[in-house]
Amino acid sequence: MDFAKLINTVKEIILEPKNAFTKRKEEKEPWMNLLVNYVLILVAISAIGSFLSMIGWSASWAIRSLIMQLIIGVVNFIILMYLMQALSKSFGGNGDLEQSAKTIAYSLTPSWVGSFFTFIPFLGWLIALAGLIYSLYVLYHAILIFMDVPKDKSVGYEIIFIIVSIVVMAVVGFTLGAIFGLGFLGAGAMHGGWRF
Repeated sequence: MDFAKLINTVKEIILEPKNAFTKRKEEKEPWMNLLVNYVLILVAISAIGSFLSMIGWSASWAIRSLIMQLIIGVVNFIILMYLMQALSKSFGGNGDLEQSAKTIAYSLTPSWVGSFFTFIPFLGWLIALAGLIYSLYVLYHAILIFMDVPKDKSVGYEIIFIIVSIVVMAVVGFTLGAIFGLGFLGAGAMHGGWRF
């Protein structure tokens, strides 16, 4: 794993998303490689922030939540990738699975990075919220560049995608939360997704 490359990619996506996406559009990277070498690391960074904020309450609760967030992050990435691919065809996009994986992974980057700071009282949640909002902006550009959705359909596509993904992530979060015995908090552990 090339951590210097990972850090450079994260920095480019946060500071210059359009340029970063244009540069990476033609890169051939199977979605499984992106999952292992990028998504899993950023989901872990996000989960560690939440772990640090919970460790004071209960170590066992924090550990179960950390494991659940990693699982939910991976499951959400895969589900959202296929959802992005399926919906893109309805909005004139390319329906390419690799490009869909890039769209999800790279647009979630600001949210994952911002989520790390949740262990800082109050300010951390503001940073996480800013990361989420910025992820929605980045998603818009990712849709245009990676999915080739026409500009006049891109806002509708993003809105429909977000609505459907909220429902899907809630179901995944509640289901895995029940399995891990974290109940309703399971929905809050969707840090591996859009952080809603």
